[in-house]
Amino acid sequence: MKLTEQQEALLKSLWSAFKDLLRNVLIAVLPIAIDRVGQLNLDPVLLVGIIAGLKYLDSALHKYGKEVGNETLLKGIMRF
Repeated sequence: MKLTEQQEALLKSLWSAFKDLLRNVLIAVLPIAIDRVGQLNLDPVLLVGIIAGLKYLDSALHKYGKEVGNETLLKGIMRF
């Protein structure tokens, strides 16, 4: 089924708005997550290691996606 230009524009706008919604939800959840992590009494070095590891994984996926031309991997872990 071929979409008209108007339909494609509408879908693109809706997808963009949905991604904005996801970003806002993520930002809203961060304070709750930080509070919960604070209650776990984790060693700060361990917490920094986890965050650094996730950032490394995100970067590695992005770079690998760029090398092989995979659009999904280019978006990294969060994918938006």
